[in-house]
Amino acid sequence: MIKEFWQEHREQKKQLKKERKQSKKHPKTKEQVAYKVFGIIFVIGLMIGSVAFCCRGTGDVPPSYSWDNIIGITDEMKTALTKSVDEKELFDDAVDIVDWSMARDKLVAGGLGKLIVNDSVDVDKLNSKEVAISSNIDLKENELCALVSKMTEGDEYEDYLQLLFIDIYWEDTQAYLKTIIKMDLSFLIAGTELPQVYVTTVSCLDILNEDLASVGEYIQLNQVEKKLNDEIVETINKNSLLDISVFTNSYVVSIMNVFIDCINADVEIQNNGIRLVTK
Repeated sequence: MIKEFWQEHREQKKQLKKERKQSKKHPKTKEQVAYKVFGIIFVIGLMIGSVAFCCRGTGDVPPSYSWDNIIGITDEMKTALTKSVDEKELFDDAVDIVDWSMARDKLVAGGLGKLIVNDSVDVDKLNSKEVAISSNIDLKENELCALVSKMTEGDEYEDYLQLLFIDIYWEDTQAYLKTIIKMDLSFLIAGTELPQVYVTTVSCLDILNEDLASVGEYIQLNQVEKKLNDEIVETINKNSLLDISVFTNSYVVSIMNVFIDCINADVEIQNNGIRLVTK
């Protein structure tokens, strides 16, 4: 399962990289090259001539986005995706260095200290499966969020995905997983410059074949009204090689499963976290 996950992970990265390269490989004529050179000179001159004005500005220059490669995008959708969002309205308990410190101490106490190198998780040592859990470890949501973030440091997706929040809760006998990821949509669709959005995802969290499983993800972008939100998600998915959901709860749970398998542990879902259990 682990080999399959990393293989699929690599194939996804290769395909996205290939698509980005292809969007940049359109051969240019001499006229296009000349226009490009002239354009660069013009832009430099414009920048120099406007330095004084820029220095007088009282705010940041609004970002410029390109939507041309997205079939079906509307002005209403663009407005919704570029509207500013207050993080405090989405979650009030941001993960910080203290959460990682607590997670790290618990991993060390559970016999996994050799995995911690340079204050992070050494993925090579983890994949070697030479370090196994020696006692049960209870990880709260923020500690789990910090652990997943450490495991993805240096990943090609690091510049595009930032895991901000994990919530695990129960309703009757069903566990649910809620995550919030700050996502740069540009990497989903080649040849675009798109905004960063907050992707809130809720799904059922189960244990299937001894692995955690995310089932039935619902995706919310920023704080967009439901009908428009669903239309935006559908439009982006139709234009993207991979659906947004590939990089939400399913992705987070896959990272968790890699860790659990490599340390030779079982897993239990708790309220507000998970328990790593010795076999």
